[in-house]
Amino acid sequence: MRRLPGILLTCVIVMVIAAALVLGGLRYLLPQINEYRPQIEQKLSQMTGATVRIGEISGRWQGFGPALTLRDLTVTAPDADISAEKIDLSLDIWRTLFRFQVSFRDLTFWHMTLDYKQPLSSDGSSIETDDAMSGLWLERFDNFDLRDSEIRFLTPSGDPATLLVSRLSWLNQSKRHRAQGEISLSSVNNPRGWLQVRLDLRDVNGLLDEGTVYLQADDIDMTPWFSRWLRDNTGLNKAGFSLAGWMTVEKGTITRGLVRLNSGEADWLVGKDTHTLEVQDLLVQMRRQGEGWLFNIPDLLNLKTDGQQWPEGSLSLLYIPPSAKYGGNPHLRIRANDIELARLSSIVPTFSFLTNDIVKAWQERGPSGLIRDFALDITPAAPENLELDVSWQDVSWKAREELPSVSHFSGVLRGGQARGILRFALDDSVLDYRPMFTAPLAVSESRGQVQWNNTDGNFSLWSDNLDLQSGALRANGNFRYQHDKDRPPSLGILGGVTLTDAGEAWRYFPVPLMGEFLSEYLTQALIAGKAENATVIFQGNPADFPFRKNEGQFRIWVPLRDATFKYDQEWPALINMDADLNFHNQGLWISAQEAKLGEATARNLKADIPDFMVERLYIQSDIEGKGESLGKYFDQTPMKSSIGNTLEQLKIGGEVKGDLKLEIPLNFNEMVRATGHVNLKNNDIDVVPLGSTLKGVSGQFRFDNGDLESDRITAHWFGQPLNIRFTTKENPSDFAVNIDLDGNWQMKGIDGVPAAIKQHVTGSFPWTGEVNIALPQKGEMSYTVDLEGQTGKLTSSTLPAVRRWAAESGTLNVHATGTEHTLKAGGTVGKSFSVLTDWRLGDILTLNGAAIVPGTKVPEKVTPDVISIALPPISGEEWVGALAVAGQNHQQPASLKLPGNIDISAPYADFAGQRWNQVKLRIHPQENGWLLSSDSQELRGDVRIPASGLWQASIDYLYYNPESIQNALPESQRSQTTKTDYRVGSWPAVTLRCEACWVSGLNIGTVNAKVWPENNSLVLDAATVKNSASELTLSGRWDAGPEPLSHFKGQFKGPVFDNMAAYFGVLVPITGSPFNVDFDLSWRDVPWSPDVATLNGIISTSLGKGAIERMGGGNAGKLLRLVSFDALLRKLQLDFTDTFSNDFVFDSIRGKGVIKDGILKTTDTRVDGLMADISFSGSVYLVERRIDMSVVVTPELSATVGVATAFVVNPIAGAAVFVASKVLGPLWSKISVIRYHLSGSLEEPKIDEVLRQLKETRE
Repeated sequence: MRRLPGILLTCVIVMVIAAALVLGGLRYLLPQINEYRPQIEQKLSQMTGATVRIGEISGRWQGFGPALTLRDLTVTAPDADISAEKIDLSLDIWRTLFRFQVSFRDLTFWHMTLDYKQPLSSDGSSIETDDAMSGLWLERFDNFDLRDSEIRFLTPSGDPATLLVSRLSWLNQSKRHRAQGEISLSSVNNPRGWLQVRLDLRDVNGLLDEGTVYLQADDIDMTPWFSRWLRDNTGLNKAGFSLAGWMTVEKGTITRGLVRLNSGEADWLVGKDTHTLEVQDLLVQMRRQGEGWLFNIPDLLNLKTDGQQWPEGSLSLLYIPPSAKYGGNPHLRIRANDIELARLSSIVPTFSFLTNDIVKAWQERGPSGLIRDFALDITPAAPENLELDVSWQDVSWKAREELPSVSHFSGVLRGGQARGILRFALDDSVLDYRPMFTAPLAVSESRGQVQWNNTDGNFSLWSDNLDLQSGALRANGNFRYQHDKDRPPSLGILGGVTLTDAGEAWRYFPVPLMGEFLSEYLTQALIAGKAENATVIFQGNPADFPFRKNEGQFRIWVPLRDATFKYDQEWPALINMDADLNFHNQGLWISAQEAKLGEATARNLKADIPDFMVERLYIQSDIEGKGESLGKYFDQTPMKSSIGNTLEQLKIGGEVKGDLKLEIPLNFNEMVRATGHVNLKNNDIDVVPLGSTLKGVSGQFRFDNGDLESDRITAHWFGQPLNIRFTTKENPSDFAVNIDLDGNWQMKGIDGVPAAIKQHVTGSFPWTGEVNIALPQKGEMSYTVDLEGQTGKLTSSTLPAVRRWAAESGTLNVHATGTEHTLKAGGTVGKSFSVLTDWRLGDILTLNGAAIVPGTKVPEKVTPDVISIALPPISGEEWVGALAVAGQNHQQPASLKLPGNIDISAPYADFAGQRWNQVKLRIHPQENGWLLSSDSQELRGDVRIPASGLWQASIDYLYYNPESIQNALPESQRSQTTKTDYRVGSWPAVTLRCEACWVSGLNIGTVNAKVWPENNSLVLDAATVKNSASELTLSGRWDAGPEPLSHFKGQFKGPVFDNMAAYFGVLVPITGSPFNVDFDLSWRDVPWSPDVATLNGIISTSLGKGAIERMGGGNAGKLLRLVSFDALLRKLQLDFTDTFSNDFVFDSIRGKGVIKDGILKTTDTRVDGLMADISFSGSVYLVERRIDMSVVVTPELSATVGVATAFVVNPIAGAAVFVASKVLGPLWSKISVIRYHLSGSLEEPKIDEVLRQLKETRE
C-alpha cells in the first residue's frame, strides 16, 4: 500500500518529462502514443512494483500544453487495487515551468475505483498511508477532481463498505487546503445517505495541523461505523441519523468539537427484545483537557429510549490517558445528574468498554430510579482508589446472586474504599433478600446511616441508629463489625423489636443465621401474637455462631403476648399464651404461666429446644379443664387413635387436672412422644359402650403415647361405689382398652331400680367385671363385657319368689360383645336361666331379639323381632307380686324400641289357685296397640292392648279349677300356702268376654265383665254370667296388698232350680222351683281363695213353689249337710215314716243370713210347705265346721203333699225344705209343734228333739 503514491507519481513524471523532451516531437508524436503503450506499461510496472495495465492512451497538443486521456487503467498491488475508466489530464506546461512544480490545468478521475484490502482501525482513523501518498495528493496535485468514483474498504465491524464520491473538488494552495463535495457511504446493496463535506485546513507546523472541518448529513446510516463487538453484542439493526458537526484542529491535533444530532433513530436487539434510541436536536460537546478528553452532553431531555423520554439531566466524562499520577494507568472522571436508570438498561449493552458479565448483571437486575447526582473518580486498574459521591431517589433493582432486590430506595453515598458513609431511606419498599429471608420484606419505612473505615488493614463497619418498620415489625438499634488485621472479626448488635403480629414473624427470620430447620419450625409454630420491646443481642465472631463453647453471646428475648403457638403440625396450637421466648446461643427456651389447649388450659408451660443441632423440642405443662375439652384436644392430636378414642368412649365430665410432657423431633422423621398424668376428682364419666355414667370418679391414670395405665380409681355407678382399673395398649392394627371393675352394691341404693322393687328386695350384690375395647385404625370399634355377680346376699321379706331365686341362683354371669352399632349380650342366672339379646345401637336403642331359656346353656341365636321366653315351671302365686312390682309406673322410653313379638312358654304355671299347663303366650303388635294371644291347655283367647284405653279380653276357652294345684302337689306340700303381695295398681283396665268358661269342672256359660284398677285395688262392675238355666250379676272390689280384702255383691237367679243344677252337672232333690239369691259378701284374701274366718256379709234367699224329692248323697247332700238338714230329715223319717215317705212340697222358701267373721246367723228362715212349716234360727260356724241351731216344725194339716217343688239355694233353705218334705207323717193330726236342736260338726251333726207338743196337750 505504501508504494501506491510512488507508482502514480512516477507515471505522471515520466509522462511529463517524456512529453517535455519531445515537446516538439510530441506535437507530432502524441496522436501515435498508444503504439508505445506496452513499453509504457512495462516501464511503469518496474518503477512502481505493481502491475499496471492501460487499455488505451490518447494524446493531443493544446495551447497550454499536452492533454492526455487514459482509459481502462488498472493497477494491481498487494494492499489495494486501482481502476479508472477514464482519466483526463491536462498539463499547464508554462505554469509548471514557471513554478518549477507540476501544475495541471485539469486532473479528473472518472469512475475510479479504489479497493482497500485492509479494514479501518477500530479507533476510526483511516488506512495507513506513507508521506509520498500525502505529498502527491496534497502537494504535487494543485487540484484534482473525482467524478462518480468509489473507494471500497472493510468497516471496523468487518462488513464491506463503499464510499461513493459523487463529486469532490480539492484545491491545494501553498499551505492551505480546501475541499468540498458530496460523498456517500453504502454497503453492497444499501446506500447510507449523502454527506456534505467542507474543510479548510492549513499547514502551519506540519501537514494539515490547523483548520476546521464541517460535516453535514441527512439520514445517514451509521451502522457500518459501529465496531464488530458492538454489533455482535447488541444485534444492531439500523442506525440512521441527520447531523451536523464541527471539528477544530490545532497544532495537528483535534482540540474540540461539536456535534448536533438534529434527528435520528437506532434500533438493536438484546436477546429477543428490540430497543430503540431516538434523538432530536441533541448537542454533544467535546474538548481536549490537558492530555485527556472531556465529553459533555448538557441536556439529555432530547433523548428517548424505547419511546421513553429522558429527564432533564446532563452527563460529562473526562478521560485522562495513562500518566504517572495514576501509576501509568488511564483515569476516568464521570459526572452526571438526573439520570433515569431505566433509560440506561437498553443502551448499556452498546457500551463496548463493559464486559459481558457487567452487561448481564445490569440486565438481570433491571435497575430503575433517578440518580440525582453522580460523581465517580476511578482508575480502572486500581479500583481501590476510587472516590464516589452519589445521591439517588426511588431506586429499584431485581435480586441477583447475593445482592437483594429493593424498591423505593433513596440515599447518599460518599467515600471510597478507605472510608465512607451511607445514608439511606426506604419508603413503601419491597426488599427481596432471599435466601436470607424466606419471603420479600414489605418495608413501609426505614432510615439509617452506615459508616466504614478501612485503614492499614483494619476494617470497621458500624451504625449508631438503624430504624426499620416492615408490616408487623418495628426494629431499631445499632451494630458494629470490626475486623483488624491479625485478629478474628467481631460483630456486635444491640436492637429493640416490636412485633404486632407474630404470625408474620417468619418473614424476618435470617435463615442462614438461624438455621433452616429452626427457621422453618418457628415459621410453622408462630401463628399469632404480639411482642413489645423485644431485645436482640449479638457479640462475637460470626464464624463461631452459635457459640457452643460460649466464645460469644447471641440472645433474643421476646415477650410474646396473646400468642398462638403451634408447636407441632399434628398437635393443636397453644392459644391465648403470654410467653417469654429466650433465644440463647444454640438453644431456645419458652416459658408461659398459662395457655389455652383448645378449651382446656395449660399452666406453668415450658417449651425448650436446648440445642438446635439436636433438633428436639421438649414441652412440659400442667393441664386442666373440662373432661370434654381434653377429649376434643386429644382428638386433634396424633393420639386421637389412643387417648382421643379412649376419651371418646369414656366421656369425662367436670374439671380434670393433669400434666403433659412432649418430646417433639423437629426433623419430622420420628414420632412425637407424649407422656403425662390425668387426675380425676369427683368427675362423671359416660361409658359409651355400656351406655352408662360413672359418677364421682376419683383417681389417676398415666399415659405414654398411646399406652395408658391407671391406679385404683373410685367411682359411683348407678348410685353405688365402684372400683376401676384400666390399661390401654397401642397395637399395630388397633388400640386396646382393658377395664377391670368391681363393686359391692346395696340393693336399696341402686339408681334406676324402681322404688317398689327396692321396698321388697334388700341385701347386697357383690360383683366384678371386665370390659375390653378394641379401637381399630380403620373400621368400627368393638368391645366385650364380662360381669359376674353374687346373688346370695339378696333377699325379700315380702316376695318369696325373689328370696328363693336369690338363694338358689347364687351367681349372675353376663357376657356381651358389640361394636358402635351392634351389641350381643347374654348370660346365666345361676342354674335357672340363660339369656341372649341382640341390640342395634344408635339414637334409638333397638332390641332385635331376645331369648330366655331355662338352664345354663346360653342360646346360640335369637329369632328376629321376637323376645322368646321359655320358663321353667313357675309359681305364679309367688311371682305375680314381683311382676306387679316390676311393672309399676313402667313406660317404654322413646329412645327404646323393642321387638314386635314376645313369645312366652312354660311347662306349667301356678296362679290364682290353679296349675296352668303348657303355657303358650304371644304378644305381637297391631295397629294402635298390641295383641296378646294364649294357646295354653287351660286358656285360649286374645287380649287386645291398645296404645291407650281399656284392654279387651276375648276368651274362647277357659278352664279354672282352683283344686288343680293341690292335686298336682305332693300330699306333704298341699297344706302349705304362700301369701302373695299383689300389686294391682299398675294392672290394666280390662273388658272381658268369655265364651266358654269352666270353673271347677263346670261350664258356667258366657261371662262379660269390666275390671279396672283403682289405686291398689281392682274394681269389678256389672259382671254377668249367663247360661240357659241361670244368670249371675256381680259387682265387687278387690283391695290388693299385704292384707287383701275381697268384697262382692250380686244376684243369682233362674226359672227352675233343678234345671240350673242339671246344667252344672248336679242332681238336686228340689224340683220345679224358681229361685233368686241376693248376696253381699267380703273376706280378707284373694277372690278365688276366700278366708272363711274373715267372711262377712248377708245372703237373702227366695224360692218359689216346688218340691223336695227323696234325698240322696252327692253334691246336693253336701249342701244340706251345711246345716245338718239331712240329718234332721232322717230323724223325722224315723219318727214319721208314713208322713215323710214321699216328696215334700212347699210353696216357698225364704230366709236371710248374716255372716260375721265366718259365723252364719239366721233368725227368720222359713219353709212354707204344704205338709208343714219349718223355721230355723241359730248359727253355723264355718271355720270350725259345726252347727248350733234350733228347728221348729209346725204341721199343716190342710196341705196336700207333693203339690209344690222346693229349691234350696243356701244351706239353711235346703235343710228346711228337706225336713219339711220328709219328716212329716201321719202324726200331723196328733202333733202341734216339734222342736229340735242341731249341734255338732257338719259332717256328723247331733239332732236332739227338744219338744213334742201334742194337740191335746196344747189344748
